[in-house]
Amino acid sequence: MTIKTKNIGFYLGYVFFLIGQLLGHTTIPVSNHIRYFFIWIGIICLLEQFINSFLHKAYMTNEFISKRVILFFILFLVISIISTIKSGQPIVIIDCLFILTAINVDFDKILKIFIITATTLLLFTMLCNALGLIQTIYVQRAGVVRNTFGYRFPTDFAQLIVYILLADLTLCMGHSQNILPRIIIYILLGFFTSFYSDARLGSGTIFLLIPAALILKYGKKLIKSTVLKWLEKYIFILCTIFSIFIMNKFISSSNGFLTALDEFTSYRLTNTRMGISFFGSTIFGQDIYSRINQFFRGWFYIDSSYYIFLLEYGIVLLILIEFGYIWSIKRCIKVKNYIIPFICMFVVLDSLIDQQFYLLEYNVFLLIPFANLNTIYSKNNEENSFNKSY
Repeated sequence: MTIKTKNIGFYLGYVFFLIGQLLGHTTIPVSNHIRYFFIWIGIICLLEQFINSFLHKAYMTNEFISKRVILFFILFLVISIISTIKSGQPIVIIDCLFILTAINVDFDKILKIFIITATTLLLFTMLCNALGLIQTIYVQRAGVVRNTFGYRFPTDFAQLIVYILLADLTLCMGHSQNILPRIIIYILLGFFTSFYSDARLGSGTIFLLIPAALILKYGKKLIKSTVLKWLEKYIFILCTIFSIFIMNKFISSSNGFLTALDEFTSYRLTNTRMGISFFGSTIFGQDIYSRINQFFRGWFYIDSSYYIFLLEYGIVLLILIEFGYIWSIKRCIKVKNYIIPFICMFVVLDSLIDQQFYLLEYNVFLLIPFANLNTIYSKNNEENSFNKSY
């Protein structure tokens, strides 16, 4: 894998950020000071590249830097700063910085860096756990023991595998590689995470990658169809509306189906209802976890990515993400990259009952808005003019 010198700051920054963040999801005895050191080094590398590129007018020479894009830059940055202050979640502004500084950075290389770094840490954590070098956490659900393999929660373990596989499938299809070995891996990992970690969401998503790979490989007409393109563009909004609808039904008149769904999803609906009751929606963000002891001392966590925005990060930031998502998918389709929009549908659907959507150490696809998306599907479209019509 060759890396252009001009983007080395971004790549190094992302590697250091991934190491610092992913270690925080494990039981590896690394102090927060060391983790924060890695993250700060990553941010410094990122800012160094941004300043260097700005001074050399590397951004201004790109035709896609329109007034609308500059306005989005400013709004996104300002709202992210406000949300970070009010929610007490630094990941919000860090995500913003990485998204805005990924201009013309090769997304294929970003995916490769994510896969290599995340997989290395995943295997290292599992090895340390197998050798008894780190604390082993076992979680029980309905009498079933769930192995975390050195991670703090089974979901953290399973979802990292999911995002690694999604990134790998994107590269696989973009470079017309063989899908048979991957289908075998999906089957093995699906059963492995289901049997040992009882990770129903993660395992289910892994199994769904089998038909996804087949469709991407052999269903070219389907992935280029008008209906699917429309769904890909607006699925984030549809899932947001669906989440709100389900929660309103659960709060107002919970029925047998919703009760069963709540139990099946480890009482995610109950926790979200508690969050709505305790805190309510927020315009610009609010710190809910430092205040939860005022209301409740039991197990509490918001797992729906959409309600994390509504209750914690802020409605305004959610609206910007909605517009940014639609714009990004339109851009992918414009340069004839039909793989990423299809893969992103799985991320969005997974986020209905999962909290990793706005965690960049998991969801590498957050970086698609301004990254270079050149693939075999877009060789005839120069990336530096992708946004002329926007």
